[in-house]
Amino acid sequence: MCRLLGVVTRTPAPLTTTLGVDLEPFAALSSFHCDGWGAAWWAGAEMRVEKSPETARDSPAFWATVEEADTDAALLHLRKASEGMVPSPVNTHPFRAESEHGPVAFAHNGWFTPVAPVEAELRARGGRVPEGDTDSERYFALVLAAMRDLPPAEALQATARRITELTDDLVSLNAVMLTPDALFAFSWYDESHPPSQEAGPASYELMWRATEEAVTVASDGWEPPGRRWERISHGTVLEVDRASLEVSVHHG
Repeated sequence: MCRLLGVVTRTPAPLTTTLGVDLEPFAALSSFHCDGWGAAWWAGAEMRVEKSPETARDSPAFWATVEEADTDAALLHLRKASEGMVPSPVNTHPFRAESEHGPVAFAHNGWFTPVAPVEAELRARGGRVPEGDTDSERYFALVLAAMRDLPPAEALQATARRITELTDDLVSLNAVMLTPDALFAFSWYDESHPPSQEAGPASYELMWRATEEAVTVASDGWEPPGRRWERISHGTVLEVDRASLEVSVHHG
């Protein structure tokens, strides 16, 4: 399991300000989701990515990054590596790539197996060659391939359906994706699959919250203070427009 967090704000500000009281309890989840942290954000017209195979709450670089990231749109990821996979920078989320829509950053929570049929599908579609070993990066590459012909929300849903067809065991394809125009939070998971007992109350559900100044999306497993959070149902993509903060719900 991993944990996801994303935010779009009306006015750029450091993530320590934008996320406020949410940031500390989110970082505390890295006591279990301890195999790396990453952040992607818009700095003016440039997409920045910083990541490290360290535990976020104990990483000076993590806290420096969230203080430095003065932005209106960002995503954060806490990684729990799959069994047998050694944490490394190349396998740490988020992944960044160029697309027909401009720079895209992507972070995933979950896993699927086997990976070989997905890898074959990716090669057949002439997709981006992954740099690391994760199923997550191959998932992202298939989404990018789908985005050649489909809007981002539809590309996420179509890719999830295809990976479900190709694999034997799929726990979750939950993802947060950042483009020049929007932040996307995608919920796709096996509702019958029990979450890890070690992760405490964490499940594969995604949630979101809107105020006048920001829209925030997150994995659960913590108790974010403030106004009520709503759940994102399975198969649904929540799209948050950067220019207007308008929220669109794309049902699967």
